[in-house]
Amino acid sequence: MAFLIALTGATQSQIDQIKSCTPGDFIVGKVTSSEKRPNDKFVETASKPWPVKFEHASPANEITIMRAGVVEEKFQVDVPGYPAYYSNGVSRITFLDGILYYYNWKDATAEIKYVLSNDGEKIKIKNLDEASGKLNTYLKETFGNQSKARTDLVTEKNAAIEKEKLVYSLKDKDIKKIDFVWITPSAEIGLQTKVSYGIKATDAKGIEYKTPSLGGKTPYEDFILTVTGAQPGDDFLTVESSCKNIPGDKIQVIAKNKFNPAVQTTSFINLSYSTPVNITYRGENGCGQAMYARSGWGGGSGSNLNILATSKNNLILVEIKNAVTGETLHQLKVQPGVSINIDVRGGSGCSGSSSSNGNGGNGGNGGNGGDVTITTSPGLLGCVIQVQNNGGSGGKGGKGASISQNGSPGSDGSDGNVNEITGNVILNF
Repeated sequence: MAFLIALTGATQSQIDQIKSCTPGDFIVGKVTSSEKRPNDKFVETASKPWPVKFEHASPANEITIMRAGVVEEKFQVDVPGYPAYYSNGVSRITFLDGILYYYNWKDATAEIKYVLSNDGEKIKIKNLDEASGKLNTYLKETFGNQSKARTDLVTEKNAAIEKEKLVYSLKDKDIKKIDFVWITPSAEIGLQTKVSYGIKATDAKGIEYKTPSLGGKTPYEDFILTVTGAQPGDDFLTVESSCKNIPGDKIQVIAKNKFNPAVQTTSFINLSYSTPVNITYRGENGCGQAMYARSGWGGGSGSNLNILATSKNNLILVEIKNAVTGETLHQLKVQPGVSINIDVRGGSGCSGSSSSNGNGGNGGNGGNGGDVTITTSPGLLGCVIQVQNNGGSGGKGGKGASISQNGSPGSDGSDGNVNEITGNVILNF
């Protein structure tokens, strides 16, 4: 699918552009390149969405992004009342035609790192140069003459940063060895754990180049990471939430020199499964934050689950299945006494909109909590499964022109049931 942007109203501010996006989970495309053709950039769809929240909507003067689903980043508005972009001091974001562009500002030009959208089709960009050109055209037209001084200052600052980066970069260095350093110990690693790491490269003269996590200034982007059992990030890895994605109960990392991939290292670390696990299958809320419908939409119901639990090799094994389809959703391991928290609450109903000259909208009903059946093997000790399955709250009725015209509030959803039984449970993973 060709990527096209109808650049209508290029001088519109973010107040207008942001209206085409709805807060919630955004599908993410990462700008990347291949080892064989490092200069040819393309967009690769990420495996997990990123939650995006608008603060103080109409106009939104702060955007919160959970990068990779775990790292909270707050972006402040550029110019209140007529913003062109949002910044967190390092990176910027700009909304344009239903796409959230996440980029760095370099030499007065937007260098796109990620594209996010509520619509997955919009991030399937085949012509990245065209997308970049239209984003930069939008920014330049929106900035106008008012931002020239600011642009010059940012350019000067970025030039100094780039100059320093070259000193510590692996580019044009005769790197002979790479060492991957696990900072978080194995004893503290379980499912969903954030695992801190560092990378050290050594050149032919014995000079070491370290990432910031090891006290150095070599950028993480100078290394190519291939990770099994966890999701990679700039300064930590996030362990997968299911054992079926973790072969051999360990994380494997292959770290390569971006500028000479032949120089590489492979490292492993075992999981102790010592940390609590949080799994959610809760119902969707009727609508996002600060979003209203004439009559509010109802919240979704939490999933119905069958949970099987037993022990093996001094660990608690838990398998979560969809009670309707029988599909295995998650396979979990924890040490005895470590909690597994399951969230199947119903979603909240949306509030109805208000009207100054008519009836207010009715609030949406809350979704029902999910029903959960937990089957444990006889005599199982140390299994701690906590379930939240409350019904969602009903949305508020909107205010009408008079009290008699106020909308009705939505009903709260029903709480789900939890049924605990003992039976023959065999799990092999």
